[in-house]
Amino acid sequence: MTRTRWIASISLPIAVVVALPVIAAAGTSSETPTRHFSGTTEQGRPIDIKAVETENGWAVQKIDVGIKVRCENDAKFARDASRTFDPPIALDDKHRFAIDDVDLAESLHIHGRLGAKAATGTVDFNVPAFTNNEDLQLCTSGERLWTASRDATPSPSPS
Repeated sequence: MTRTRWIASISLPIAVVVALPVIAAAGTSSETPTRHFSGTTEQGRPIDIKAVETENGWAVQKIDVGIKVRCENDAKFARDASRTFDPPIALDDKHRFAIDDVDLAESLHIHGRLGAKAATGTVDFNVPAFTNNEDLQLCTSGERLWTASRDATPSPSPS
């Protein structure tokens, strides 16, 4: 067998072996379907929610929220909070979720409902802080309403 013939005879099988994974993956999507909701709190601060579809239904994977906080001495400041959940927080059978994240530095409570086109709920943020005299005080947003609309970004569809 000549060298040219030998190269030609092995080229097709090699091309097929290399191309099979690409061809097989072409009809499938490895991306998890997602829904993004964007809106504001009643304080006019942003809230963004990313929900993912799991084998058990939709779940909250990430929340970013802006909050205005007032302290007992009337000091005010804005704060941003971001939480990512792994595994995601599952919605109940009425499409509701509850996040109660408390540690030594702060507490964040976000409760809500995610619908097909919109989301609503409440947010409450608390943090301890010192006054100028180093007295400890509580700074809180109080419970605030929020609303969000589902973004029009298309979600991958399972194949």
